[in-house]
Amino acid sequence: MLTPANVNNNHLFYLLPVEISLVILTAIDMKITAIVATAIIFAILFFYVIEKESFYSIPVVLFAILGGNFSSLPFGKKMPNIYFNDILFLLILLIFLLRYFLTLEKFKFKFSPMVFVFFLFIISCLLSNLQSVDVLRGLAYLRGHIFAWLLFVFCLAFIEIRKQIHLLINLLMVWGALLSIIQIIHIWLKGDIIMTIITKDIHLGWASSNYIAAFYVLLIPIGISLVLAKIPAFYRLFLIITVLLMISALFLTASRGGVVALFAAFPVLLWRYKNWKTFIAFLVFAVVIAVAIFLNPSTTVIWEGLVNFDTSSSVFSRVGTWIEAWRIFKAHPVLGVGIGCMHYFTKNYYVLMTGNFELVKAHNLILELLVENGIIGALLFSILIFFIIRTLYKNCYFFPKSFDSSLAWGMAAGIIAAFVHSMVEPTILNYSFGLLFWAVIAMTVLHTNVKES
Repeated sequence: MLTPANVNNNHLFYLLPVEISLVILTAIDMKITAIVATAIIFAILFFYVIEKESFYSIPVVLFAILGGNFSSLPFGKKMPNIYFNDILFLLILLIFLLRYFLTLEKFKFKFSPMVFVFFLFIISCLLSNLQSVDVLRGLAYLRGHIFAWLLFVFCLAFIEIRKQIHLLINLLMVWGALLSIIQIIHIWLKGDIIMTIITKDIHLGWASSNYIAAFYVLLIPIGISLVLAKIPAFYRLFLIITVLLMISALFLTASRGGVVALFAAFPVLLWRYKNWKTFIAFLVFAVVIAVAIFLNPSTTVIWEGLVNFDTSSSVFSRVGTWIEAWRIFKAHPVLGVGIGCMHYFTKNYYVLMTGNFELVKAHNLILELLVENGIIGALLFSILIFFIIRTLYKNCYFFPKSFDSSLAWGMAAGIIAAFVHSMVEPTILNYSFGLLFWAVIAMTVLHTNVKES
């Protein structure tokens, strides 16, 4: 933390250009000065909060995901939109640099094997992009992996006690409830709810229906597991309402892959309960969830899509995309074609048409890694998955029957469900979802390695 004792007063002279700039702006236009001064005040307040307790940079980044796009760069659609988190990450990094510059305080990052392998994966992505046909596009997408890695490192460095993990989980439940409300309002304002669901015309600016579903797939199992823990009645009521709200929102996305992935989490949760009392409580809550699903207007749409999958155009599109992805990988096996560049090599017109030409993805995590990053990138990411699965298994059997045991099983179920969902939609490689996913992964890594309080 910055204090008068560890700040070199000579460094304060660097604030002089700011004062001079404000004087000049005041002479030109008072309104511009007011806007700039207000921005500086908020930046100072933000600096004070993050500098005083670096831990709070984590929830700030996670909640900034809901802010969505900041603006668009005029590069002929070659670069993705700029998100609030793009600006936020730069600001947080600037704060940490200023802290070091003013105090010479050393950063205390915990570099684990996962951090190192994740970093190597980013390097492999960079090499793939540098030899791709659209370097600029690839580098723009690469920032998502870089920021996910940074947030992962921040979590490992700034989470020091288990109570902070509990706080973050509670905030993620609030986060999921807010996303559900935003999505439901968005669908309601469309007017024709059923047609919006059928056409999946759900776009929040930073994510569409299938990618929105990914957040619920990860968070709902955590909430369900905590509902059955020994917690205060008010907290249980909050979790029940939040889980039902997120499940309703998940079905409103009409994401069949998301629904299937969510149900894949239930065997993991069921495996934990060894006594009849808790098992019956789980079944009762499952009945409540089933009633909420039955009453949801999108249930019929999803059910018909699952039953009639053999005639579904999206299924044909995915199968065609998988075939194209394998063909492209065989032609570029070592480094792949670069992130976001699959459409340049796709020859199947139907796949191009259904993928909006410039948004063609492999719709499968494994194939996506092979196509965009080649064998090297896919192998490095497979090592990360191995570390994750090993950590989940250790955590589930580490704690006695307690809140942390429920949390460990819930995070395991949510992460496994996210992997299942990624087999039909590579959500884990997505910018926004990747931030939340790797924050949860960091919490699982630290769950058994930090003190209670």
